[in-house]
Amino acid sequence: MTLRWRIAAVMATMCTTVAALGALGAYIATSNQLATQLDRDLTTRIRPIALGPDTANNSDGGGPNGGSLGDQHLACPPAPVFGPVDAAQLTKPDGTILVCITTGPALPPATVVGAPATEQLSTSRIDGANYRIAASPFHDGGTIQVALSTAPDVAVLAALERKLILLALGSALLGGLAGWILATRLVAPVERMRRAARTIASTQDLTIPVPVDGPAELRDLGRDIATMVEALAASRSQQHRLVTDASHEFRTPLTSLTTNLELLERFDEIPENERPEIITALRADVDDLTHLARDLVELATDRSTDEEPVETTLVELVQPVITRARRRSGRDIQLDDHTDAASINSMVHVRPQMIQRAASNLVENAIKYAPNGVILVRVGATSIEVLDSGPGIDPADSDQIFERFWRSDTARGLPGSGLGLSIVAQIATQHGGNTWAHRRVEGGTAVGFRVRMDVQPGDG
Repeated sequence: MTLRWRIAAVMATMCTTVAALGALGAYIATSNQLATQLDRDLTTRIRPIALGPDTANNSDGGGPNGGSLGDQHLACPPAPVFGPVDAAQLTKPDGTILVCITTGPALPPATVVGAPATEQLSTSRIDGANYRIAASPFHDGGTIQVALSTAPDVAVLAALERKLILLALGSALLGGLAGWILATRLVAPVERMRRAARTIASTQDLTIPVPVDGPAELRDLGRDIATMVEALAASRSQQHRLVTDASHEFRTPLTSLTTNLELLERFDEIPENERPEIITALRADVDDLTHLARDLVELATDRSTDEEPVETTLVELVQPVITRARRRSGRDIQLDDHTDAASINSMVHVRPQMIQRAASNLVENAIKYAPNGVILVRVGATSIEVLDSGPGIDPADSDQIFERFWRSDTARGLPGSGLGLSIVAQIATQHGGNTWAHRRVEGGTAVGFRVRMDVQPGDG
C-alpha cells in the first residue's frame, strides 16, 4: 500500500472511530432520556389516580383517611382520568381484575403493598409488543396499573440509529477524502524529489536541481538530498580532475622512461661511462612512477576506516618519523626545543599511521625544498609543524601548495608527484583540523597541520 493510501486509510479510520463513538454516546444518551421520560410520564399519570380525591372531610370515614371501603365499592376511575395511556386496570385485593381501558391489552396482575404513590415500574411483553407498566396501591384498596407502549421510543431510536450509521459512513468517506487530499499534498514534494532522484540516477546528471518545498521536514529532506548531490558532483569533479592531472603527471616520467628504454635497445652502442647514468635515470623514473602511483591510491581511496583510532600523543608519533628521515636522508632533523611538557603529555584521539604519514610528508617536503640547514619539527598539543631554512614560500602561493599536483614555478624541475601536501591536507580534514604554510621571518618556510581533540577521525 502506498503512503497516500495509508494516510487516507488512517484518516478514514480515525473519522469513523470518532463518529462511531459519538454516535454510540448519542444513542445511549437518547435511549436513557426516552426511558426516563417514559417513566416520568407514567408516574405523573398514575400518582394522582392512586392518591384519589381529597377525602379528609368525608363523613363516612372511608378511603385512606377512614379505612377501606371494601371490595364491593372498588371501581375503575373514569377513562378520561388516566389521560393518554395504552392500558389501565385495577386489581382488587381478592385478585379480581377490572379493565379500566377496554381498548388496551390486558396487563399482568400485580399487587403492590404500601402507601399510595409507592410506584413500581416494570417492562412486559404483551401480544408481541413491549409495554412499560407503572403499578401503585390504589387509595380505595387494591392495585392500580397504567401502561404505555415503548413502540414510539423504539421507532425514535431506530430512526436515530439509521441517521447515526449514515453519519458514521459519511464521516468515513469525508475522512478518507480529506486524507487523500492531505496525502496528495504531503506526497507531492516527495514525488517530485523521487522523480528528480530517478532522473539523476538514469542520466548521471548531477546538475539536475532537487525540489526543496513542502512542509518543513520535507524541505529539510530536500536540502539534505540537494547537499548530497552537490557533494557527489564535487567528488566527481575532483575525481575527474585527479584523473586528468594524473595522466598529465604520468606523461613526464613515462616519456623519460621510454626514452631511456630506447637507449637501452642500443646498449652496445652506448659508451661505458654513460651507461650508469642511464640506469640511474631509469631507477629515478621507476621511483617517480612508484611514488606517484602510491600517492594517487592514497588520494583516490578512502582509507580512513582501515585503521582504528587510538589515544596517544603527537610527540610519540613524530619521533619515529624524525629518526627514519634522519637515517634515510642524512640531514639534521630535530625535535624543536620549544615543545613543552604539556604538549608532550597531551593525549589525542587519532589514527597513528595516518598522522605519521602526514608528518613524514611534511619532513620530506622540507628535505626537498631546503637542501641545506637544520629541519625543525615543532609539536604542539594538537599540531605538528615543520620549519626549514630554505628559500621560503611566496606568500601568494601559500593557499595553493596543498592542492593536488600544484607546484610553484621554482619547483617544476624537482622530483616528486606534487601530491604529498595534498595528502597532508586530506588527513588533517579527516581529523577535523586544518593546514597552513607561511614564510618564516628568519628565513625558510613553516608548514603544518592541526587536529581537533573533540572530533572523531573521519567526521571532519
